[in-house]
Amino acid sequence: MKSTLPLLPQTFIVDATRQVAHGGALVLSEAEVETRADVDNHMGPILVCQVISTSTLENGPMFAGLKMRVTWYVTDESMDKAEEMATALMAGLNRLWRDGKPVAGGWIANLELSGPTLGGLQSNTADYAEFRVSGIIVARSKIQKGRMSMANTANADKEIQIAGMGHVYVGDVDTAAPDLWAYEFGDGTTLEAQGWKWIGDTSSENLIEFETDGGDASTKDTWDRKNARSTRASKTTNVTINSVSFSDDTIQTAFPASTYVAETDGYDLVLSGSTDRAILIVIVEGQLVSGILLRKVNLSGDMPTLDKENFTEVKMKGVLLTPPSGKTSVHYPTRPRGDR
Repeated sequence: MKSTLPLLPQTFIVDATRQVAHGGALVLSEAEVETRADVDNHMGPILVCQVISTSTLENGPMFAGLKMRVTWYVTDESMDKAEEMATALMAGLNRLWRDGKPVAGGWIANLELSGPTLGGLQSNTADYAEFRVSGIIVARSKIQKGRMSMANTANADKEIQIAGMGHVYVGDVDTAAPDLWAYEFGDGTTLEAQGWKWIGDTSSENLIEFETDGGDASTKDTWDRKNARSTRASKTTNVTINSVSFSDDTIQTAFPASTYVAETDGYDLVLSGSTDRAILIVIVEGQLVSGILLRKVNLSGDMPTLDKENFTEVKMKGVLLTPPSGKTSVHYPTRPRGDR
């Protein structure tokens, strides 16, 4: 059986940076990718990428995932061009993550970037400008080699997943389970043609939550024996979705029966309304995709939560119900797209 080999952090980051520089924005095409400041070309254009620290993920197999703190330094004679390069670098890394592109024996499972800010490795000077981009990257390894044990681990690495990215769709109650293995987010045809509608962006700070009430066990005694029989109370499962989109579709989902007012281009919200919908939660990590299908959920929304530093959120709460088909929820196993 095969086991996962550890990622090489600096090699991983250099490969990711080179992919962005050589396959992305024109402003990055002439930049040299280095791991240290180049004394022979200190004025740029140059991209220096350095891994500052690493840690393994605590709740999964050893070496299957790695968390890295990374800093990029972007240098050019022109301040405007250096800042444009840094911004293009951030956009390119974001695309590399969202497209699930392979990187040096793995892929980016989650990405958080900050910057660009002026200042970096080299001394302050008016001769050139240097911008710094900081990031936290969760990377997954797909390199396997060798026989480690008799356990059946051949498919283990593609059966674990990090919920770095996800999308929520709604449909009519009992909408048929879709084919996720050819899934591509944003093309407007893969799931939409199967009766599903994307509700818009959801919060990356407050992910979807499930909560179960009830299900407690109790026992009955006989005159002769203790705990002769057990019973279990019924369960109620609730789901919470935090939307950051204020599209017409989101409003109609969160506040059903609300009325659009053309004169003000707004809605008269019915706060007490609820609606029965099917919900499909798609979780994407690189080329791995999984999903949770809830065939019937009674859904209603709360007034927005305001925040000065984050997107305004609308919380939608639902309770899982038994649909006419008699089925409840369907969980899709994690696997690479196109791999049935």
